[in-house]
Amino acid sequence: MGALVSNDFDPFADLPDLKGKVVVVAPGIDSVGIEIVKCLVRRGAKVYVGAPSKLKARRALSPLRTDPVRRGEVVEIIADFGDPQKVKEAAERLLTMESRLDILVNNANMSSNDPGPNPIVHHLSRFVFTRTLLPRLARTAVERGSDVRIVNISSDSCHRGWYPSLNDMNQYFKKSWELQAARPGQLKLSNILWTRKLQRRLTADLSPVLVMALHLGNVHDDMLRTLWAQCTFSWLKTYLLAYLRPRVVIRNVLFAIASPVVRTHPNTYSGAYLVPIGEVAQLSEKARNPQLASELWDLTENILKVVDL
Repeated sequence: MGALVSNDFDPFADLPDLKGKVVVVAPGIDSVGIEIVKCLVRRGAKVYVGAPSKLKARRALSPLRTDPVRRGEVVEIIADFGDPQKVKEAAERLLTMESRLDILVNNANMSSNDPGPNPIVHHLSRFVFTRTLLPRLARTAVERGSDVRIVNISSDSCHRGWYPSLNDMNQYFKKSWELQAARPGQLKLSNILWTRKLQRRLTADLSPVLVMALHLGNVHDDMLRTLWAQCTFSWLKTYLLAYLRPRVVIRNVLFAIASPVVRTHPNTYSGAYLVPIGEVAQLSEKARNPQLASELWDLTENILKVVDL
């Protein structure tokens, strides 16, 4: 399916005013998260930013708080996504601080201990965080003039993933090369299956909340900057140039967060997977399989019950 807007869409200029909107970006202190937050507060939103510690939050958010064109507010919420229990507690604290939630952005990564591909960080904690905040999001969605959305950042590696069983979840703790290489695709496929299942459940409840997953594009992030500085091979530097700055890749995220086109075409964008910018992409057969999505949902719930979550 093609995009309903041209690829000339400029979210930095075309985003609506977000004054009065409450947004959560979690985790939010990586290079991509910071750029998302910067754009949202410049449009007037109050943004809660997930961070694994107060020290890291202070270091990352200090420049945003002194941004001369900031119109909104930045508030840290300490949430280590390496621990689903701490994530649940963070979400519960957030609920005591706000009577409404308009937008939830489940960002790609970051725990204090393991920033790599991780089923706890990238699936279980996301699930717990969203489940805890969902009643408040759903309540906000029925208020007059509301436009509530959940945006799950994923990647095109979902097309190379397979369905994650309980055994696959456990395999995370085995450090073989094959498992490490396969894990990103598996976890990103989980993101898509969960996104689509969550949207189906909300639609069945007649909730107007829209849920989308999306591909950022290749990101020139902190890790790649380190590689660039250490690299002595010209061919590798040429390859690294294909990776885009965070400010460039977040355009697809900003489209999903606040483009009016999404709300005016809800049947197109509900449960959709977006590629830059705002284009609804065709998913693999596995990613479209509702049975797999239901199995993953049940598996996730069962795992969380074992740990009393």
